[in-house]
Amino acid sequence: MRAPGNVRLSWAAVALGWLVAACAGAGLTALLKRLYPVAVGAPVGADGTSLGLAVVLAVSGFLAYLLGGYVAGRRAGASGGINGAMTGLLGLCVGGVLVSALPPAGDALARDGLLPPAALGFALGSAPVVALLSGATLFGGCVGGLMGEPVHP
Repeated sequence: MRAPGNVRLSWAAVALGWLVAACAGAGLTALLKRLYPVAVGAPVGADGTSLGLAVVLAVSGFLAYLLGGYVAGRRAGASGGINGAMTGLLGLCVGGVLVSALPPAGDALARDGLLPPAALGFALGSAPVVALLSGATLFGGCVGGLMGEPVHP
């Protein structure tokens, strides 16, 4: 599909990037939840709404969408930044819809990293958390897409 200008948007690449990011996010969130207390000396939080959880989800979201954006940019072959950013945007949309449609299940999935990190902000109804986690997701996807875009001589 050709978008206006010289931008090539590949929905297949975006979907693949999102799938990679979702899988990576689950593993990274679990890993970072275990490493956070070691690094900081304080638990992530028993209630799951602590600042520590927001930090863990922001970092795991950035890294997961960095990887997903990279895959989308590499797969698209051009316009890696936009394909990577769209990977993050797709994740935000899916997370928002699932949290809205299935509040208890969506909240649990967001806390475990199975949904994009910003879904936790939607579940909590917290605009600053949504902004922080959405920014990390979109920035990671865009940077990953730019890194994955093949260099054409």
